[in-house]
Amino acid sequence: MYSRRQRANRQPVFLDRLSCELRREFDEIAPVYARVRPASEAVLQTLHTFLLSHKGMTVLEIGCGTGNYAIALTSTDASIWGVDFSLGMLAVARRRGKGRRVTWVCGHAEQLPFRDASFDFVFNVDLVHLVAQRRTMFIEALRVLRYGGVLCTVTKKHEHIRRRLLARYFPSITRVNTERFPHLWEITRVLRKVGFHRITWSTVTHEIPVTPAYLESVRWKTDSVLRRIPEREFREGLAAFERDAKSGTLLRQSARVFIWAHAPGQCGSTL
Repeated sequence: MYSRRQRANRQPVFLDRLSCELRREFDEIAPVYARVRPASEAVLQTLHTFLLSHKGMTVLEIGCGTGNYAIALTSTDASIWGVDFSLGMLAVARRRGKGRRVTWVCGHAEQLPFRDASFDFVFNVDLVHLVAQRRTMFIEALRVLRYGGVLCTVTKKHEHIRRRLLARYFPSITRVNTERFPHLWEITRVLRKVGFHRITWSTVTHEIPVTPAYLESVRWKTDSVLRRIPEREFREGLAAFERDAKSGTLLRQSARVFIWAHAPGQCGSTL
Protein backbone atom coordinates (compact mmCIF):
# COMPACT_ATOMS: atom_id res chain seq x y z
CA MET A 1 0.00 0.00 0.00
CA TYR A 2 1.18 3.52 -0.74
CA SER A 3 0.79 6.28 1.85
CA ARG A 4 -0.44 9.75 0.95
CA ARG A 5 3.07 11.07 1.57
CA GLN A 6 4.64 8.46 -0.71
CA ARG A 7 2.13 9.18 -3.44
CA ALA A 8 2.75 12.91 -3.15
CA ASN A 9 6.47 12.45 -3.98
CA ARG A 10 5.78 12.08 -7.66
CA GLN A 11 8.30 12.24 -10.45
CA PRO A 12 7.46 14.02 -13.72
CA VAL A 13 5.82 11.76 -16.29
CA PHE A 14 7.14 11.96 -19.84
CA LEU A 15 5.12 10.53 -22.72
CA ASP A 16 6.80 7.78 -24.69
CA ARG A 17 6.75 7.66 -28.48
CA LEU A 18 3.59 5.53 -28.66
CA SER A 19 1.73 7.81 -26.24
CA CYS A 20 2.70 10.89 -28.25
CA GLU A 21 1.53 9.14 -31.42
CA LEU A 22 -1.75 8.24 -29.75
CA ARG A 23 -2.31 11.83 -28.64
CA ARG A 24 -1.74 13.05 -32.21
CA GLU A 25 -4.26 10.51 -33.48
CA PHE A 26 -6.90 11.64 -31.00
CA ASP A 27 -6.24 15.30 -31.78
CA GLU A 28 -6.78 14.58 -35.49
CA ILE A 29 -9.98 12.54 -35.21
CA ALA A 30 -11.63 14.51 -32.39
CA PRO A 31 -14.37 16.20 -34.53
CA VAL A 32 -15.31 12.90 -36.19
CA TYR A 33 -15.04 10.97 -32.93
CA ALA A 34 -17.67 13.15 -31.28
CA ARG A 35 -20.08 12.56 -34.15
CA VAL A 36 -19.77 8.80 -34.60
CA ARG A 37 -18.72 7.43 -31.18
CA PRO A 38 -21.62 7.95 -28.75
CA ALA A 39 -21.56 6.79 -25.16
CA SER A 40 -22.45 3.17 -24.48
CA GLU A 41 -25.98 3.15 -23.08
CA ALA A 42 -25.17 0.20 -20.82
CA VAL A 43 -22.11 1.94 -19.37
CA LEU A 44 -23.95 5.22 -18.98
CA GLN A 45 -26.89 3.55 -17.23
CA THR A 46 -24.58 1.82 -14.74
CA LEU A 47 -22.69 5.03 -13.91
CA HIS A 48 -25.93 7.01 -13.71
CA THR A 49 -27.47 4.48 -11.31
CA PHE A 50 -24.39 4.64 -9.10
CA LEU A 51 -24.45 8.43 -8.89
CA LEU A 52 -28.18 8.55 -8.21
CA SER A 53 -27.64 6.28 -5.22
CA HIS A 54 -24.67 8.33 -3.93
CA LYS A 55 -25.83 11.93 -3.69
CA GLY A 56 -23.65 15.01 -4.02
CA MET A 57 -20.46 13.33 -5.20
CA THR A 58 -17.46 15.08 -6.73
CA VAL A 59 -16.61 12.99 -9.80
CA LEU A 60 -13.59 12.73 -12.08
CA GLU A 61 -13.51 10.98 -15.44
CA ILE A 62 -9.96 10.10 -16.51
CA GLY A 63 -9.66 10.06 -20.29
CA CYS A 64 -12.90 11.96 -20.86
CA GLY A 65 -12.30 12.38 -24.61
CA THR A 66 -15.04 14.41 -26.28
CA GLY A 67 -17.14 14.34 -23.12
CA ASN A 68 -19.77 11.68 -23.84
CA TYR A 69 -20.02 10.39 -20.28
CA ALA A 70 -19.10 13.52 -18.35
CA ILE A 71 -21.75 15.60 -20.13
CA ALA A 72 -24.45 12.94 -19.81
CA LEU A 73 -23.82 12.55 -16.07
CA THR A 74 -24.62 16.22 -15.43
CA SER A 75 -28.23 15.01 -15.23
CA THR A 76 -27.32 13.88 -11.69
CA ASP A 77 -26.47 16.20 -8.79
CA ALA A 78 -22.77 15.31 -8.98
CA SER A 79 -20.00 17.84 -9.62
CA ILE A 80 -18.27 16.53 -12.74
CA TRP A 81 -14.65 16.98 -13.84
CA GLY A 82 -13.08 15.57 -16.99
CA VAL A 83 -9.37 15.21 -17.70
CA ASP A 84 -7.72 14.19 -20.99
CA PHE A 85 -4.29 14.52 -22.55
CA SER A 86 -5.65 15.40 -26.01
CA LEU A 87 -6.23 19.12 -26.53
CA GLY A 88 -8.24 18.29 -29.64
CA MET A 89 -10.62 16.07 -27.72
CA LEU A 90 -10.97 18.62 -24.92
CA ALA A 91 -11.75 21.42 -27.39
CA VAL A 92 -14.66 19.37 -28.73
CA ALA A 93 -15.79 18.45 -25.21
CA ARG A 94 -15.85 22.10 -24.15
CA ARG A 95 -17.88 23.04 -27.21
CA ARG A 96 -20.36 20.19 -26.74
CA GLY A 97 -20.62 20.73 -23.01
CA LYS A 98 -21.10 24.50 -23.09
CA GLY A 99 -23.52 25.47 -20.34
CA ARG A 100 -23.19 22.11 -18.57
CA ARG A 101 -21.71 21.67 -15.11
CA VAL A 102 -18.42 20.11 -16.20
CA THR A 103 -14.90 21.34 -15.52
CA TRP A 104 -12.48 20.32 -18.27
CA VAL A 105 -8.75 19.94 -17.54
CA CYS A 106 -5.81 18.90 -19.71
CA GLY A 107 -3.63 16.32 -18.00
CA HIS A 108 -2.22 12.81 -18.01
CA ALA A 109 -3.68 9.75 -16.34
CA GLU A 110 -0.23 9.01 -14.90
CA GLN A 111 0.11 12.48 -13.34
CA LEU A 112 -3.28 13.94 -12.52
CA PRO A 113 -3.27 17.73 -12.04
CA PHE A 114 -5.34 17.64 -8.84
CA ARG A 115 -4.66 17.81 -5.11
CA ASP A 116 -4.84 14.78 -2.85
CA ALA A 117 -8.32 13.68 -1.75
CA SER A 118 -10.21 15.82 -4.28
CA PHE A 119 -12.86 13.36 -5.49
CA ASP A 120 -15.42 10.89 -4.17
CA PHE A 121 -15.65 8.88 -7.39
CA VAL A 122 -13.14 8.38 -10.20
CA PHE A 123 -13.94 6.42 -13.35
CA ASN A 124 -12.46 5.63 -16.74
CA VAL A 125 -14.00 3.96 -19.78
CA ASP A 126 -11.99 2.07 -22.43
CA LEU A 127 -8.78 3.71 -21.23
CA VAL A 128 -6.67 1.22 -19.31
CA HIS A 129 -5.31 -0.51 -22.45
CA LEU A 130 -4.06 2.85 -23.78
CA VAL A 131 -2.07 3.83 -20.68
CA ALA A 132 1.61 2.93 -20.72
CA GLN A 133 2.10 3.16 -16.93
CA ARG A 134 -1.06 1.55 -15.53
CA ARG A 135 0.34 1.13 -12.04
CA THR A 136 1.13 4.83 -11.89
CA MET A 137 -2.36 5.67 -13.15
CA PHE A 138 -3.95 3.65 -10.34
CA ILE A 139 -1.62 5.22 -7.76
CA GLU A 140 -2.74 8.62 -9.01
CA ALA A 141 -6.40 7.63 -8.91
CA LEU A 142 -5.98 6.54 -5.29
CA ARG A 143 -4.15 9.76 -4.44
CA VAL A 144 -6.94 12.03 -5.70
CA LEU A 145 -9.71 9.94 -4.12
CA ARG A 146 -11.02 10.87 -0.70
CA TYR A 147 -10.96 8.22 2.02
CA GLY A 148 -13.67 5.71 1.25
CA GLY A 149 -13.86 6.87 -2.37
CA VAL A 150 -14.60 4.55 -5.28
CA LEU A 151 -12.75 3.85 -8.53
CA CYS A 152 -14.54 2.27 -11.49
CA THR A 153 -12.52 0.97 -14.44
CA VAL A 154 -14.57 -0.04 -17.48
CA THR A 155 -12.75 -2.30 -19.93
CA LYS A 156 -13.11 -5.50 -21.98
CA LYS A 157 -12.32 -9.12 -21.26
CA HIS A 158 -10.25 -11.05 -23.77
CA GLU A 159 -13.28 -13.19 -24.57
CA HIS A 160 -15.15 -10.00 -25.50
CA ILE A 161 -12.32 -9.05 -27.83
CA ARG A 162 -12.32 -12.42 -29.56
CA ARG A 163 -16.09 -12.25 -30.13
CA ARG A 164 -16.13 -8.77 -31.67
CA LEU A 165 -17.99 -8.44 -34.96
CA LEU A 166 -15.09 -6.48 -36.45
CA ALA A 167 -12.76 -9.44 -35.88
CA ARG A 168 -14.55 -11.24 -38.74
CA TYR A 169 -13.44 -8.52 -41.13
CA PHE A 170 -10.13 -7.45 -39.57
CA PRO A 171 -8.61 -10.65 -38.09
CA SER A 172 -5.45 -8.92 -36.85
CA ILE A 173 -7.33 -6.79 -34.33
CA THR A 174 -7.82 -9.78 -32.04
CA ARG A 175 -4.08 -10.30 -31.65
CA VAL A 176 -3.37 -6.58 -31.30
CA ASN A 177 -6.07 -6.01 -28.69
CA THR A 178 -5.37 -9.11 -26.61
CA GLU A 179 -1.80 -7.84 -26.37
CA ARG A 180 -2.94 -4.34 -25.38
CA PHE A 181 -5.80 -5.13 -22.99
CA PRO A 182 -4.67 -6.41 -19.58
CA HIS A 183 -6.37 -9.44 -18.05
CA LEU A 184 -8.77 -8.80 -15.18
CA TRP A 185 -6.46 -10.59 -12.76
CA GLU A 186 -3.62 -8.25 -13.79
CA ILE A 187 -5.72 -5.17 -13.09
CA THR A 188 -6.96 -6.59 -9.79
CA ARG A 189 -3.44 -7.44 -8.67
CA VAL A 190 -2.17 -3.91 -9.37
CA LEU A 191 -5.16 -2.33 -7.66
CA ARG A 192 -4.51 -4.36 -4.51
CA LYS A 193 -0.78 -3.60 -4.53
CA VAL A 194 -1.28 0.17 -4.71
CA GLY A 195 -3.77 0.17 -1.84
CA PHE A 196 -7.31 -0.40 -3.12
CA HIS A 197 -9.52 -2.99 -1.45
CA ARG A 198 -13.01 -4.48 -1.80
CA ILE A 199 -12.38 -5.10 -5.49
CA THR A 200 -15.32 -6.58 -7.40
CA TRP A 201 -16.34 -6.77 -11.02
CA SER A 202 -19.46 -7.23 -13.11
CA THR A 203 -20.13 -7.68 -16.81
CA VAL A 204 -22.76 -6.10 -19.06
CA THR A 205 -23.36 -7.61 -22.51
CA HIS A 206 -25.97 -6.84 -25.14
CA GLU A 207 -26.37 -6.81 -28.92
CA ILE A 208 -27.00 -3.64 -30.89
CA PRO A 209 -27.45 -3.06 -34.63
CA VAL A 210 -24.69 -1.68 -36.80
CA THR A 211 -25.74 1.90 -37.53
CA PRO A 212 -24.53 4.28 -40.26
CA ALA A 213 -22.66 6.19 -37.56
CA TYR A 214 -20.85 3.03 -36.47
CA LEU A 215 -19.94 2.26 -40.08
CA GLU A 216 -18.53 5.76 -40.41
CA SER A 217 -16.54 5.31 -37.21
CA VAL A 218 -14.90 2.25 -38.76
CA ARG A 219 -14.10 4.14 -41.98
CA TRP A 220 -12.39 6.86 -39.95
CA LYS A 221 -10.55 4.33 -37.74
CA THR A 222 -11.81 5.97 -34.56
CA ASP A 223 -11.05 2.70 -32.80
CA SER A 224 -7.27 2.98 -32.42
CA VAL A 225 -6.73 -0.73 -33.09
CA LEU A 226 -7.71 -0.19 -36.74
CA ARG A 227 -4.69 2.07 -37.11
CA ARG A 228 -2.43 -0.78 -36.05
CA ILE A 229 -3.23 -3.38 -38.69
CA PRO A 230 -1.92 -3.62 -42.27
CA GLU A 231 -3.56 -1.11 -44.62
CA ARG A 232 -4.39 -3.80 -47.15
CA GLU A 233 -6.22 -5.82 -44.50
CA PHE A 234 -8.13 -2.71 -43.48
CA ARG A 235 -9.23 -1.84 -47.04
CA GLU A 236 -10.34 -5.39 -47.83
CA GLY A 237 -12.08 -5.80 -44.49
CA LEU A 238 -13.85 -2.46 -44.82
CA ALA A 239 -15.17 -3.35 -48.28
CA ALA A 240 -16.59 -6.64 -46.95
CA PHE A 241 -18.02 -4.94 -43.86
CA GLU A 242 -19.75 -2.25 -45.93
CA ARG A 243 -21.16 -4.88 -48.29
CA ASP A 244 -22.60 -6.97 -45.45
CA ALA A 245 -23.96 -3.91 -43.66
CA LYS A 246 -25.90 -2.88 -46.77
CA SER A 247 -27.27 -6.35 -47.47
CA GLY A 248 -29.00 -6.82 -44.12
CA THR A 249 -29.11 -6.02 -40.44
CA LEU A 250 -25.81 -6.72 -38.76
CA LEU A 251 -25.69 -7.04 -34.98
CA ARG A 252 -22.61 -6.37 -32.92
CA GLN A 253 -21.99 -7.34 -29.34
CA SER A 254 -21.35 -4.51 -26.92
CA ALA A 255 -19.66 -5.96 -23.83
CA ARG A 256 -17.93 -4.24 -20.93
CA VAL A 257 -16.61 -5.31 -17.56
CA PHE A 258 -16.84 -2.91 -14.61
CA ILE A 259 -14.06 -3.22 -12.03
CA TRP A 260 -15.01 -1.50 -8.76
CA ALA A 261 -12.32 -0.71 -6.20
CA HIS A 262 -12.49 1.19 -2.92
CA ALA A 263 -9.99 3.51 -1.31
CA PRO A 264 -9.26 2.91 2.40
CA GLY A 265 -11.85 4.27 4.77
CA GLN A 266 -15.55 3.86 5.40
CA CYS A 267 -17.43 3.34 2.15
CA GLY A 268 -20.79 2.19 0.88
CA SER A 269 -21.74 -0.41 -1.67
CA THR A 270 -20.91 0.02 -5.34
CA LEU A 271 -24.45 -0.37 -6.59
